[in-house]
Amino acid sequence: MAKVLVRAPDVTGAAGHGNAPAKGAAGRVKGPAKSSGDFGTPVTITCDQKPGYALSIKKSSIVLAQIDPSDPKQKWDKDDSWGDGFAIVNTDTNQAIQRPPDGAGHRLLLVKYDSANRDDSVMWKQNNSKSSPIREHDDTTLVFDSTKRGDDTVVIVAKESNDATSQKWTIVNK
Repeated sequence: MAKVLVRAPDVTGAAGHGNAPAKGAAGRVKGPAKSSGDFGTPVTITCDQKPGYALSIKKSSIVLAQIDPSDPKQKWDKDDSWGDGFAIVNTDTNQAIQRPPDGAGHRLLLVKYDSANRDDSVMWKQNNSKSSPIREHDDTTLVFDSTKRGDDTVVIVAKESNDATSQKWTIVNK
């Protein structure tokens, strides 16, 4: 009877070699994409300018809507697994908030979120205090700003930071 030799898998950790997981940007291990709801406790995001209202989605736009705990469009996940920034992902649509490519004065956008691949256009920063700006990861002078439109809808745009109440946000764990 002949002996069969079995080679053990390479687990040295070299990205792309053997069975070791490949690492993505910022050293994060790439794995299967998480779906919304896999990031921990959903959060609600409120703005000082309009108490009683929360970040929501209406007709594919990011808006402020009267707080309704049963509205899935007001529930967000904060994916901070990237370490140096976080993505804000709607739990109902699995869409992340993306900075506008045209910069200041333009509406924030919604894009399908892929948690397995870093996309700096959906990365944000906020200091740890309540009621502070949510800033673009790559250009911290641009922040979330709630802006009233003619039809009384309050949309969220990127604007230059100016310390207004329309730029003070609180992320509340639910």
